[in-house]
Amino acid sequence: MPDSTPKNEEIHDFLSSSVNIDGDITDVSRQFGRATIMWRFVSSAGDHFYLKRHEARPLFEAEVRSLEVWVPAIQPAAWWRAPETVAVSTSLGALIMTGLPGQVLEDAGPSYTDPVAAYRAAGQFAHILHTAEIDLSGETNIQSY
Repeated sequence: MPDSTPKNEEIHDFLSSSVNIDGDITDVSRQFGRATIMWRFVSSAGDHFYLKRHEARPLFEAEVRSLEVWVPAIQPAAWWRAPETVAVSTSLGALIMTGLPGQVLEDAGPSYTDPVAAYRAAGQFAHILHTAEIDLSGETNIQSY
């Protein structure tokens, strides 16, 4: 059976056809867990972006759906933000999204001083998700990995 996994060249072509890159592309893919490709880069206008390619189509589809359907349906709040989708390649299972300032909690390490605030914000966000008027009639109710 032929390998249908997109090669880095195909992903790079998608990236360069979607955003004018100024400088290096940094591979920020995790070295553990799922084999998702994640690249960080800066556009020629100085904006920060990420390219993400999931290893499994259902994960890709769920992320695109969340950014394009769920996020616009959620009421804005001063304490949370979500990246915007810049470009999507269904054939590659890849998307380009805007970067946001801040630090990923998982990457903050044990020196992070206020985990209670982070968990409180996560709980507030979960409440917003549960009370948002998002039509789930077409969604599957079982997620498998």
